[in-house]
Amino acid sequence: MSNEKMNKNKIIALCAPVAFLLFGIWIRIDTMSMTARDAQFPNLVAYATILFAIVDFVSVLRKKEQKSVCGDANLLKVLECLIAMCIYVFLLKKIGFILDTLLLTSYTMFALGYRNWKLLPVASVVITAAVFGVFYGLLNVPLPTLFL
Repeated sequence: MSNEKMNKNKIIALCAPVAFLLFGIWIRIDTMSMTARDAQFPNLVAYATILFAIVDFVSVLRKKEQKSVCGDANLLKVLECLIAMCIYVFLLKKIGFILDTLLLTSYTMFALGYRNWKLLPVASVVITAAVFGVFYGLLNVPLPTLFL
């Protein structure tokens, strides 16, 4: 592999840790206006994101050879899933967490090629219930719901 291509692949591989590092810093700065109690969980997420971004950044720098990150990616499917997630965020307060998450998980699995029609709804319900249980039950994070 040519040296120019290796440098390009390394730069592309460094984009994700840099983006996550900036995102973690943004979360931390944004929580400064919150009360200490309200900022606990976002700060935990911010510090974890920053830590993992730094570890990933150092890991990418230490690798001698970088493989192409986007070599076999279907960029249209990636864009489709990103648009679905934007719609998810828009609908979250309007239709509630449970219905919105059921729709997103079902659509994402379908869009990525999972076509087992018997297991798809079951998997969507299990994923939604697990995420709801963790955030609402264990972490006491208030979620927008229509019925609870």
